[in-house]
Amino acid sequence: MKTMRDLWFTSDNTPQPQPPVPVIYVRDARTIIYKIIARDVDAEAAPTEAELNALGAEGWQIAGITTLGNQLTLYLQKLAD
Repeated sequence: MKTMRDLWFTSDNTPQPQPPVPVIYVRDARTIIYKIIARDVDAEAAPTEAELNALGAEGWQIAGITTLGNQLTLYLQKLAD
């Protein structure tokens, strides 16, 4: 079985041509923006399916959900325009 050394050197230790180094082009840095929706479920209803669908249509995705007592908190994220 050949080793990595065998692939890059001949028996007389002369190096073989190296493979090209890959180049990665980044057009622009993307920024993620966040939104927090906090609801007291005793005083108001949790977000409805229609509200969440409207946020999804704007590009928002749920990144996390927490509850503490009666407080429901949704953490949303999307790529900045």
